[in-house]
Amino acid sequence: MTSALQSVFPTAIASQPLASGVEVVLPLEPTTGVDPLSPPVAPAPVAVESPTFTLGLENQTVTAGDAAVFTVLFGGRPPPSVRWYIDGRLVHAGSDDDDDERVVVVGVDGVEIVEDRERGASTLTVLASGVDDEAQYTCRVRNSRGTAFTNAHLFVLGNSHVPSR
Repeated sequence: MTSALQSVFPTAIASQPLASGVEVVLPLEPTTGVDPLSPPVAPAPVAVESPTFTLGLENQTVTAGDAAVFTVLFGGRPPPSVRWYIDGRLVHAGSDDDDDERVVVVGVDGVEIVEDRERGASTLTVLASGVDDEAQYTCRVRNSRGTAFTNAHLFVLGNSHVPSR
């Protein structure tokens, strides 16, 4: 193969005899790992994956006044946006923007949400559960390839006089 390449691609770009009878040869710069006969290689495409939960929600029972913690782990490319719902009511809508902050902490109506899209984790915490917090909790993750949901129910044991959200 080398001799075939040499006939197509010379090893020198110029050869000039000098008056003294000495010939000067200027060598070509060596190429690094590029085969001039192979077709150009396209860059690897960016992986695109539908969102999935690697850890979904599970039902919980807590005593009135205690915190209830719901955590999900998810994957997908591009990183999915996260939404949390309580009995179908939206309580948090994460950004779809890839340049947005990677860790978001939101507090609303006695509920705190910590979202880390880069790690694929989100946690909703009911800070002091009351009987009014008994509900279905839903997390939705979505990207350009699809949507995934996970649901769980919170059961609160105790008296109804414990303040809720």
